[in-house]
Amino acid sequence: MLSPKTTPTPTILRLVYENGVFRPVQPVDYQDGQEINVSVLSAREQSRLLLGDLLEPIPEDSDVDAMDEQAMMARLHASFKEGTTLSDSVFEDREERV
Repeated sequence: MLSPKTTPTPTILRLVYENGVFRPVQPVDYQDGQEINVSVLSAREQSRLLLGDLLEPIPEDSDVDAMDEQAMMARLHASFKEGTTLSDSVFEDREERV
């Protein structure tokens, strides 16, 4: 039995839908006839689930369309050339906003 503070880690399965049946792409550790729950996630939802704490919410009042994506990518690539890790770049960016 799980304690109230324990959150089970979800298992992500890649499935193929064929002839009305979902088939796992890789072998799974389940018994024949065993029932499981499946959640269907969009690519965006999958990214949010996998990246978890690395994502920072965008404030509702910010103008997302005004973000200069090319400038952000140039800055990211420059930081890699300098030997800065991605996580360090994220931390630096967050510190600049505070």
